[in-house]
Amino acid sequence: MMILKNIWNHRRTNAWIFIELVLVAIISWSIIDPVAVGLSDLNMPTGYDNDHMLVVDVVSYPKTAPSYDSTAVTPERRYADICNLMMKLRNHPDISFVTINLNNSMIGGGTRTVVCPGTENLAADTIRKRSFEFYYFKGTDFFQTYGIESVEGSPTVEELSDRYVPMWQEAVVTKAFAELYWPGENPMGKRLMEGINQATGDTVFSTVVGVVGDVRHIPVSRSYTQVFRTLDDAWLKEGGRSDFYLIARAREGKDIRELKDEITSWARKELKAGNYHVRTVRTYDELIERTAGMYGAIGQLRLSYVLAGFFLINLILGVIGTFWLQTRKRIPEMGIRRAFGAARGSLIAMLVKENLLLATGGCLLGFLIYWQYAFHNGLANGDETNLEQNVVDNWIGSFGEHFLIVSLIVYGVIAVCVIVGTLIPAMAVSRVQIVDAIRSKE
Repeated sequence: MMILKNIWNHRRTNAWIFIELVLVAIISWSIIDPVAVGLSDLNMPTGYDNDHMLVVDVVSYPKTAPSYDSTAVTPERRYADICNLMMKLRNHPDISFVTINLNNSMIGGGTRTVVCPGTENLAADTIRKRSFEFYYFKGTDFFQTYGIESVEGSPTVEELSDRYVPMWQEAVVTKAFAELYWPGENPMGKRLMEGINQATGDTVFSTVVGVVGDVRHIPVSRSYTQVFRTLDDAWLKEGGRSDFYLIARAREGKDIRELKDEITSWARKELKAGNYHVRTVRTYDELIERTAGMYGAIGQLRLSYVLAGFFLINLILGVIGTFWLQTRKRIPEMGIRRAFGAARGSLIAMLVKENLLLATGGCLLGFLIYWQYAFHNGLANGDETNLEQNVVDNWIGSFGEHFLIVSLIVYGVIAVCVIVGTLIPAMAVSRVQIVDAIRSKE
């Protein structure tokens, strides 16, 4: 009650400070929101163990190159050379698993399409959320290479990697996908609607034969609902491949950056077959960063950092300066209170509590005003590609949770500024001699 009375006694000054805090809360919200979302997206778990992975970029010699082998261009020879390269890399003493990606070096880099899968669960089908399909080749240790684990009740990842059935007959789904379409049910044996057979007019279904842990394929994706299907080796044979990616998992205990240098030196000498040779070797973490940059996520986030840093520094300095001056003006009052026996510690605590209460009120009003804007215009959603993807169990997609989390961050920043702007001058004021404090003209 005493704190409220003190705030009222200085209502003229506090009114302007309160208005300033409301404006600071609104501006800080608009600045911090996109930064918080961007950081959350880039730091979401990938769902696979990328810390021990290498990406080997394999290309072919052009016809004009001195090392070009004109006898190594048939589909059969190209396929044999690809298998040879995979075997060589898998047999390296520091490599445990190897898989192959075709058009894209990220996870599931074969043909990739966006689908709206239909299921036999009509209630879930009304959601019609999008999911990504990825393809892998039988016998290439796909799941083991990425470190993806199967869930309880599903075949092991070794069994799933070796299993092959024509792609439109069976599918492996992530746990998030299963929970979205068959909540609380065992997804094994459930069916996905693939389309209509044009010849017979019948609906074509594939059967879920495995469930693996949640993964996301690119750094800007917020979706864990994925479908994996096997490809026939004919995709490697037909037409021939002029370039592709080998994804390798290092053995435990190896420093991945040191191993990258070792593998690079070794691969340029030994990892050759026909016209295929190694162009680059990168860690998977480097690949993730590069891919994020290609999608503009890194650039946008860095720009947000710069803008947010510039505005926040000015706002922080303004808030600190305001409370610093306000505290200094109360030197005479503090001298009188000390003359009547008030302890220094209690005076400091009183000033901090008053200003924190003022800041809390200002933030609450500022948040309420911003809520009116956000309710009609939406909150930050990160990279625009996320608008086409599922947000599964993520605070960004929940308006209430999103607003609460960012509000707490903004309040925390403002509260720290208020405490710093009050505590430092308050400690200095408390050390002023009582007579000097009463005589002060601050």
